[in-house]
Amino acid sequence: MSVRKGSLSYLVVTLLAIASITGSLTAMSVLSQTPANASQQPQYVSIPGSVLPIVSSAKTVGNAPSNTLVSFAIILPLQNRDQLAQLITQIYNPQSPLYHHYLTPDQFHSMFSPSESQYQAVVNYLESQGLQVTYTSANRLIVGAQGTVSQVSQALKTTIQLYSYKGQVFYANSQPVELPSNLQVAAVFGLTNYTLFTPQVINLNKTIKPMQISTSCTTAFGCGFQDGPYIPQQIQQAYSLTQLYSSGYNGTGITIGIVDAYTAPGVQQDLNQFDADFSLPNTQINVIYPTGVPVASGLVTGWILETLLDTQWAHAAAPGAKINLYLAFDAGDSLFEAVNYAVDSGAVNVITQSWGAFEPFLTKQVVFALDQIYQQAAAEGISVFASSGDSSADNHLGFPNVIYPASDPYVTSVGGTTLYAQAVSSITSSPPFSTGGGRINETAWSTNVFFGWGTGGGSSEIFSCPTYQASVCGIQGTSGRIVPDVAADADPFTPVLLTPTASSDLTSTIVGGTSLSSPLWAATTAVLDSDLQAHGKLPAGFLNPFLYSEGMNLYQNPGLGENGAFKALNDIVDGNNGASPITNGIANVLGFSATKGYDPVSGWGTPVATGLASALLSVRVNALEVIPPSVNTNALPAQVVVEGSTNEPAGSTVTITSTPRLFSPITTTVNSTGGFSARFTVQQGTASGVYEISAYFGSTLLASVNFVVGPVLQLSPQVVHEGVSVTLQGLGFAPNTQLNVTADFTPPLSFTLTTNSTGGFSLSFTVPPSPAITVDVVAKDAMGNSARALLKLLPAIALSSYSGSPGTSISITGVTFSSSVPVAVFFGNQQVANFTTNGNGDFTGVFTVPNVPAGTYTVTAVDLLNYSASTSFTVSIPAVVAATLASQLFYMLITSQAPASQAFFTNSSTAQVGIIKLYLAGNGMVQVSLGTSVFSSNLFSANIQVNGTGWYTVVLPSPITLNANSVYFLSVSNVSGSVYWAYSTQQYYTYVLNTGPRYYYNAVGLQQTTLSSWIYEIYE
Repeated sequence: MSVRKGSLSYLVVTLLAIASITGSLTAMSVLSQTPANASQQPQYVSIPGSVLPIVSSAKTVGNAPSNTLVSFAIILPLQNRDQLAQLITQIYNPQSPLYHHYLTPDQFHSMFSPSESQYQAVVNYLESQGLQVTYTSANRLIVGAQGTVSQVSQALKTTIQLYSYKGQVFYANSQPVELPSNLQVAAVFGLTNYTLFTPQVINLNKTIKPMQISTSCTTAFGCGFQDGPYIPQQIQQAYSLTQLYSSGYNGTGITIGIVDAYTAPGVQQDLNQFDADFSLPNTQINVIYPTGVPVASGLVTGWILETLLDTQWAHAAAPGAKINLYLAFDAGDSLFEAVNYAVDSGAVNVITQSWGAFEPFLTKQVVFALDQIYQQAAAEGISVFASSGDSSADNHLGFPNVIYPASDPYVTSVGGTTLYAQAVSSITSSPPFSTGGGRINETAWSTNVFFGWGTGGGSSEIFSCPTYQASVCGIQGTSGRIVPDVAADADPFTPVLLTPTASSDLTSTIVGGTSLSSPLWAATTAVLDSDLQAHGKLPAGFLNPFLYSEGMNLYQNPGLGENGAFKALNDIVDGNNGASPITNGIANVLGFSATKGYDPVSGWGTPVATGLASALLSVRVNALEVIPPSVNTNALPAQVVVEGSTNEPAGSTVTITSTPRLFSPITTTVNSTGGFSARFTVQQGTASGVYEISAYFGSTLLASVNFVVGPVLQLSPQVVHEGVSVTLQGLGFAPNTQLNVTADFTPPLSFTLTTNSTGGFSLSFTVPPSPAITVDVVAKDAMGNSARALLKLLPAIALSSYSGSPGTSISITGVTFSSSVPVAVFFGNQQVANFTTNGNGDFTGVFTVPNVPAGTYTVTAVDLLNYSASTSFTVSIPAVVAATLASQLFYMLITSQAPASQAFFTNSSTAQVGIIKLYLAGNGMVQVSLGTSVFSSNLFSANIQVNGTGWYTVVLPSPITLNANSVYFLSVSNVSGSVYWAYSTQQYYTYVLNTGPRYYYNAVGLQQTTLSSWIYEIYE
């Protein structure tokens, strides 16, 4: 993946402001949250949109089997989502100072992700209900889980039943999900095995008898079905990719992410064969299973052709790009867990999704929640494509509708065309790969009344028309977000060839559908990104704002004519996607027609890669540069030049300013090419520091850049914890001068280095363990010139003791939190104290160890701005010294927690038990049982009330005789409240009343031991 450039100081200020808001909101939710208590029943709320819409139309078959495994996902809401939408708008506005200043995943997490406490609360609840958490995400957006029908029904307060709909029997929840009100939930998605998401691939071999495959095309009007499928060289030349290959731009340095479902064990072998057949360079597919390795195979489920099509044809169009193949566990909610994983990994530049679900089959709440994934992709500069569908404008439902995720406003929806291409006369192993193969003509992939095929398109019923589509909103009667945005070859009668030799018993397969057009556009964008990268620019990212802002200009560059070198798109003006009356029996769903310019059939059209490359490179942005970027105080006064560019018209006045004030505002004029320049002098005596130089058009900020009067040190990051790598950058020192750099840790770090020809340097070091709160970092040369930076260590807490029993008072001290703000202290998940920091960000106080079982807990302090620190604390229950007691009693030593615990014991001679004495901790009701098998109560059972920690005596109604050499079990289990007892070693304890062998019981079975410390033999 290409390296993303650093942000302007304007961006930093903006992001810090948003991050501050986010931190405040996050911390407030943490501080106001009431920890779960066993004695308090949580309030449950209904989750809107958690019932599958088709349930209301389906026939109820009965209750789903209680042991059936059910998977689902809980999606949390992003924070500051309105600010995120505004930020994305600026990122894709060439006139904004934030243009193409993409966020990293970490930046996105800090500003927009749900808080760690909100996310962990969801995880904790699911696990507390006995469900298995199958997927967690670093962006804290999705929690995937599974359990049996009975477990899920209990945890989500719903009923899961069997239904029948259009011949498919499936399970789904019949009532809305209910969850505790303290959980932050945007949507619950899944809870069904109904087939919602299907691949948009059409296998012609299953429809029409296969013919002899030809690798060339001889008909005058292109290569249609009659002469065999298209091969890579024809598609490459039809969409002008070969010219970019010849210039060295073939996707190298760019990674394409492909999201599909189920396993595809032969995918690499098939790609190797595909490359060999068509003289393409080999590449290694990086296969990733975000939700675990699927049990079902793609061959059995029908997804294998989709995976082969995506990998082979993405590679065919971008032979130099890397491919990450993300395979979801199934074709349900885990598909979006895989998309989320790809987006949040920071490892891809482009994503293609050749699958979708009818919008009417999804709820608004679920779709709006999933949209958050694509917002993050846009913010990170990832181009995301999705197929618009293969079933015309009505998807065989009898009314106009579109499919999701193609309808998402942050996704580029790809429709289908019928492509007529020239024959390829030869195939070679080096660029341009072939001769001939150019595009002759192209129409929309129109509805086929026999098969019901046709490109999807139309208007979303969920998403309103986004701002970037304002120029086409309402076209042909549409009302919401319109799809598709672009198109490419998809007609099964102008198909392409696959090689599934390792994945099935076929030697070749002929396929079409918008499953082809989506990876073709994704790969074309990867090629464009490699061109942009070679010219020092960042990847194109979210394409839609560019496509709609340029609009008709992409068909024809003024002065060059329709076939000019800068033509960027082929306008598709013929065809339609009307519904098929033979398929659904309804003739009044008319669909839409292809017209000149944008239409809901082919979008803006198909790619002319060379023209798109030129158009993207020629986007004029507001930029600013200072030459030189830094000066040394020993070299003052110094002359400095400011140069910039803008989209404002020639003759416009631009004002140059500095903060802090370095010079009086300077005015200059924009020239005919959009450039401007100015000069200023840095006077002698100017203080060292970083100055922000800004350019304004009126009151509108065009761009900002930092200028350094040195020497100056900059640390990244400036606030850290031990073990983190820190980069130290020096600017404005004397060129080619030796420096000594020290950081006053204990012991201190020291480095010797030489500045470069511009007086700068860069080094990295790892922060060692340190008791210090702040650390001075100093760079000094032999003449005494020096610069200083302050490294602030992340908040830390110290306890007066790191172990103790429930009820113990513990002093806590915190340092370097935010100044004069509330701080909440948590012991595990329980809030135990509130304090307020002083002006230095420090606090001291006392908390009491809560009544919890023995074990190790995390003590965490969190302030109002979400700064936190944590440490470990060990809880132990005091040992009890055995007393001299009557032979009729025995007792258990209670030291830690378990949901239920048992003492196994055996006697070497007959004895009687009349009293049971137990050491318990907590508050609540427990059941004490005595039996001859595990958790049996056939000899005795009674409930006792526990109030605090101590010994509790149970008197049997009458003594029970224990036979010699027989096995007995004493069981203790919670009835209500929270009470704890033995089980610390994950195995049952052994007790005897007399001499004889010692035993314990574990997963293996009955085990003999010599650990006499476990044995308490009681005599008079």
